[in-house]
Amino acid sequence: MKIQIVSKKIEMTEPLKEYVELKIGSLGKFVSRYEEDGELTMHVEVARTTAGQHKGEVFYAEASIQLPGKLVRAEDTQADARVAIDSVKKIMKQELVKYKEKMASRS
Repeated sequence: MKIQIVSKKIEMTEPLKEYVELKIGSLGKFVSRYEEDGELTMHVEVARTTAGQHKGEVFYAEASIQLPGKLVRAEDTQADARVAIDSVKKIMKQELVKYKEKMASRS
């Protein structure tokens, strides 16, 4: 699984990029059965919700991946970018497990 990271209104520092790759990359084991040559790409976006806001849910994270028959997607806003990424990872993991169970029940 490849990871494509996009940032908006926030500087994508090397530590933040590595954090995204570590956290989201761990989801690769859930989609490995649906890819043959690493052709699946997880699209990840990390952004600030508004340029002037300094309190509250300032950071936004989103992840999506196109699997056979379904686009699996997760998003969240939090006060910290890393917390938003963690939350998206958790939501995405739940969605991928649901997708896997649904595909298994069709067989």
